[in-house]
Amino acid sequence: MQTKPRSLKRVRILKQANNKTRYKHTKPSQPICGMCGNRIIFFSQGKQAKTKRRPERPLPNLCSKCMRKVMLAKARNNITLSMKKYADQVKNIQREGKNQNLYVKLLGRDAGDIVEITKVIDDKFVEVQGTIRKKVRKVNRAHLEPLLVKNEDIIKKSEKVETKIRKKRGETMKKMKIIGIAGSPRKGKINNIMDSTKQNLEDGFIIKEILR
Repeated sequence: MQTKPRSLKRVRILKQANNKTRYKHTKPSQPICGMCGNRIIFFSQGKQAKTKRRPERPLPNLCSKCMRKVMLAKARNNITLSMKKYADQVKNIQREGKNQNLYVKLLGRDAGDIVEITKVIDDKFVEVQGTIRKKVRKVNRAHLEPLLVKNEDIIKKSEKVETKIRKKRGETMKKMKIIGIAGSPRKGKINNIMDSTKQNLEDGFIIKEILR
């Protein structure tokens, strides 16, 4: 028998007389991000030859947003353990809550390297010296992210999230009151469920006694 390629998919057609099989072209497999599950736009690096792989994407199975998160987390963990050069500088940053020229390079050949800004050239480009590549080089600012964020910024972000949740809950409660439904409080949810189960059990027991 002649073997069919993988790009063709079997489709069975049911008829009264005979069952026929036909073949349709399948769509090519699309790479998906391992963390968020979104589709990655370019081809995955696993399918490409080694010479054609892009060096600016160190984690090919993740999308750009998830890759940045992972690279930052790795750099923040490594700096406290292995980097003796920047130990005093990191302590000062943690005390003051400020960023002092320490960044993580997220793209390029030396992705994941902890980098220090030596000179500002333009709005886009900066001169940088790292721990892995000690040579001073010109780098795009979009490829850098601050190693430590201010504590004030984190507090502001958390406050924004809390206010959004409160607003949404308040709007839903108002709509329920207009319809005529009273919303139950958060703390008494479990107690209400327990009471309802007890009532159902008692009702069932009474019905059984009547039937007897």
